[in-house]
Amino acid sequence: MKFVAALVDKNEPGFMPSDPMTVARCDAAFFAAEELGPVNPCVNVWRGDDFTQKVSTYMQTFPTKLGNLARYLGNGPFFCGDKPTYGDFNVYHHLDNTRLLDPNALDAHANIVTFMAAVEQLPGVSDFLKARPKPVDIGTAPMLDPAWWGPDGDKSKGAPQKFR
Repeated sequence: MKFVAALVDKNEPGFMPSDPMTVARCDAAFFAAEELGPVNPCVNVWRGDDFTQKVSTYMQTFPTKLGNLARYLGNGPFFCGDKPTYGDFNVYHHLDNTRLLDPNALDAHANIVTFMAAVEQLPGVSDFLKARPKPVDIGTAPMLDPAWWGPDGDKSKGAPQKFR
């Protein structure tokens, strides 16, 4: 992830912080989001009883982890100040997936809701979010709609990405 962040940093200085304290703060946000990692297979893999059990387990610890993130974010708008870093995008990803399981899951922390909106309003991000495939049939037959053929859209390379 830091390799990709360094590539982005060439066009968006600050995305990969250089100040040691800011790097530590960014890394802390990034790795705090990794604790939310079980949400990914809940959205993209699990079905039926497995889905129900995994989501229940995830949601048992989620409020505490969200509260920790909210305290760490403070007044934001981002975890390292006024500019987003790679840590913010990892937090956003996991919280966005959590909203797919429970649209109100973040509502207890206004600063987290504001953070999510701030990421969504970043140049390029809003266009990406409008165009990206949407996860559908979560918990029953998870897949993307429309089916994703890969970054180049070349259908000759095989089947679309589906999780059936």
